[in-house]
Amino acid sequence: MTAADHPSPSLPLTGNPAQVWRLPFYRNAAISLFLSGMGISAAQPLLTLFFVNELGVSLSVASLYFLTAFASLPVSILLGRVSDRLPSRLPLIRIAGLWVPVGWVLMAVAQQMWMVFAIAIIWLSVSSTMNAQTFAAVRDDLINRGYANHGRLITNIRVAWALGWVLGPMLGTWFGMSVGMRPLFLLTAALFPISLLPTLRFRIPRASVTVTPASTVAGETPTRESAMPLYLFIGCCIIAMSGETLKWSFLPVYMEQSLDAPSWLRGAVISTHPFMEVSLIPLGGLLAERLGGYRVILVSVLFGAIGYLMFAIGGSIGILFLGQFFSAIMLATLLPLGMAVATEFYPSGPGYAASVFLSGLGLASSIGGLIGSTSVRWMGLPEVFLLPTFTCLIAALGLFALRARSATARS
Repeated sequence: MTAADHPSPSLPLTGNPAQVWRLPFYRNAAISLFLSGMGISAAQPLLTLFFVNELGVSLSVASLYFLTAFASLPVSILLGRVSDRLPSRLPLIRIAGLWVPVGWVLMAVAQQMWMVFAIAIIWLSVSSTMNAQTFAAVRDDLINRGYANHGRLITNIRVAWALGWVLGPMLGTWFGMSVGMRPLFLLTAALFPISLLPTLRFRIPRASVTVTPASTVAGETPTRESAMPLYLFIGCCIIAMSGETLKWSFLPVYMEQSLDAPSWLRGAVISTHPFMEVSLIPLGGLLAERLGGYRVILVSVLFGAIGYLMFAIGGSIGILFLGQFFSAIMLATLLPLGMAVATEFYPSGPGYAASVFLSGLGLASSIGGLIGSTSVRWMGLPEVFLLPTFTCLIAALGLFALRARSATARS
């Protein structure tokens, strides 16, 4: 990339959407994230139905698929460490963008559940690496250019990923129900290498210096030995996010079997979440500038508990739309701000922090899948959504305790 691709350091980099779109590198990163987000979200909400209808397994067995996300944690830890040592993060981005679609192609021809488990562990476990390293590359460029206050720009680039999640479930549900789920998986596979095309112009070296925020939540020096607050923070996020697996697994089934909702209406309910998320992400960024990202995340997790409570009440599509609104508040802040807070906890390794954070959300899928698999049989639908209501409350308590611990450490 040339200097013309970037504004002069004397000009303020506000990070508003219009400015993101004018700058080629950030625009290309946003397009790449949009395409990958659309590909993942088009297929993921239909996986449970695919396992039940196409492979003939029970709902509890189908939920065990999300346990395969445990494999993404060691993979992301390893690749995150590697990315913080390489001269550039781009090779990992491109390798992941070519490795993951192989898994979706194999998913399209899978005939037994054990094949699905193997595919998820070997290929799909790398899914979070591409997005994590793209965000880390954006951060590297901002640091190399001397822009220390980069949180809002990264947050607004995150909008592109959420936009992909707006279109993905709606188009995926329509395509999967009209054409078939196996062709849908092939379409998902095609979107990953296409999403790499905007990255071909990337020429971003890894940040040569580490910019430590003026005040971090942990209040510790950026050493390799100071990662425990990072792990505790990610652990709270994992607990809060575990309910999303139950939602993606059981909400489509509940709408089809209990509410007899048509496919277009089911797609509309699923798409409401990312649509609201897109609308709320910029607001979350503005609130974080005024109140602090950590505090905004803490409050948003409480809104997530309200959203899951709406799902547990159920009974009508209107209640489900309301639940999607409240849970969108949590996702609109926890995902983009959570990644920024994670790098503040561990500024000496931003690639590692981003990878562990995103893979931790994959671990949340495993925990949610385990909870759903063991509880849906005796709790039933929609009462099973009471469980993520309580996990969000537990996560909020953990975040509050971690904040109090950090305040004590600074005093």
